[in-house]
Amino acid sequence: MEELSDVVHPGPSPAVRIFAWSALVIIVGAMVGLIAIFLFGPEGTRGEPGELDEEAVERPPDLALAQFSDVTDEWGLGDWRTRGLDPLRGGATLHDLDGDGDLDLAAAGGTLAFYEWTGETFEARPTADVGDAIAVFAGDVDADGAVDLLVARSDGASVVWGGSSFDAASDVADLGVAGLVTGVIPVDLAGNRRVLILGYGSTQESTLDLLVEFEGRDVVAREELPNSQRKSMVADIADIDDDGLADIWVGRDVGWASGGDSVYSRRGDVDGPWVDIAPELGAASEIDAMGLTIADLTGDGRLDAYLSDLGDNELLERVSTGFVKRTEVGAARIRSASADDNEISRSWASGAADLNLDGRVDLVVVNGGFAEISVANKVVNTFIMEDDPPAILLGLSDGRFYDAWPDLGVEWQGRSRGMALGDIDDDGDTDIVVIDHGGGAHALRNDVATAGEGASADPGCLADGTVVGAGDGLHLLHQQSFLGAHAPEFRAPASPGGAPQVPAC
Repeated sequence: MEELSDVVHPGPSPAVRIFAWSALVIIVGAMVGLIAIFLFGPEGTRGEPGELDEEAVERPPDLALAQFSDVTDEWGLGDWRTRGLDPLRGGATLHDLDGDGDLDLAAAGGTLAFYEWTGETFEARPTADVGDAIAVFAGDVDADGAVDLLVARSDGASVVWGGSSFDAASDVADLGVAGLVTGVIPVDLAGNRRVLILGYGSTQESTLDLLVEFEGRDVVAREELPNSQRKSMVADIADIDDDGLADIWVGRDVGWASGGDSVYSRRGDVDGPWVDIAPELGAASEIDAMGLTIADLTGDGRLDAYLSDLGDNELLERVSTGFVKRTEVGAARIRSASADDNEISRSWASGAADLNLDGRVDLVVVNGGFAEISVANKVVNTFIMEDDPPAILLGLSDGRFYDAWPDLGVEWQGRSRGMALGDIDDDGDTDIVVIDHGGGAHALRNDVATAGEGASADPGCLADGTVVGAGDGLHLLHQQSFLGAHAPEFRAPASPGGAPQVPAC
């Protein structure tokens, strides 16, 4: 009998090797092609190239800065880490989850984490098992007075029913949708508690823009919005067309391939059908909408929109006829000071607040690229920065924005996805929590010398697009952006002219 070690096994023939290598090349090429189509759309349809020549706005000599410092460890967030490789993970929200009057933190990064604010730091609390968590939003869906958490998952959506403490927040219900879900946003339309579900779906029959209506904790109706087969990632609720009813603005991923943004309106009839009025308003942007913030960014008393994109953000100003794209305002092209000439930031979650308490609305935008794959930007010959700092865009009196991050002295940067804004330490100014896809949660404490005066409203009003008047313009009290949300509050200068005014629910 031959010993096994003495047996010589001939290798494959040259023809077989050639065939195998050819098949491997074809498979790899097909995978690359599919990734390119997923990210950019069909060849030749990568969207508008943007304004590459937009220059950064210089800092005015009299501009008051916000005063941020990195307090991640001091505030007890140094140990939590995002899990998994899905580049969409990393949502966060700040809300009073236990009813004690303080802002608590929920973060989604493969797992769902709860952190209770104790007055000086966050303390981790028991978590709810919801599977692969991507994004998290907050609202009182069942109208019981407790804040519920709405979780977008890689394979569906869940609601974590709130209770009197974190320990009670363990009652989880599946919302019965399939495929990749990117947003689960609370909406209160004429007293009906609903949830707007956004996502990609898993089949041609999957519904992406779906309104789910609740009575208590029971689902009583599901309504598919008109353009529900487009890839949806972001949404916000506000009265866009001034008909007295809340509208739903939905931003699209790869909009040039799947269709532009939608603005759903009932045209003044509370029982009327939803109609997409984005084309007639000039709001059907065909970009990679990775974040959406609606606020009065120009200080003229109208609600404008800021869309995060694949290296090319858009500020849409509301005028009498609809929306127009503004350029040369210092907010469209975000580039880190350390970036090379061919490197551009990819922007994700965004939000608006008066960060330096000067009466003007400012923008916060988090940025970051991909570690898993090298992604070319849709702007030819430019590439996405992998590790990137946030942009702190302070509003100026002439309607432009100055990126104050280089002046703040904060060295942190990462692959940011999600973000939440709110006055965590209750000192009168807005703080920031950023979720890093390559790490965990990072806390940036704001310490403006002069404290501001706050406004807040009942959680049941928030999703209607409650607007407060403060300083030079209007501000939505609660913004929903992809992977992030503003706390149910707004801070403005503590003066008779700047104190926020909150309308009744």
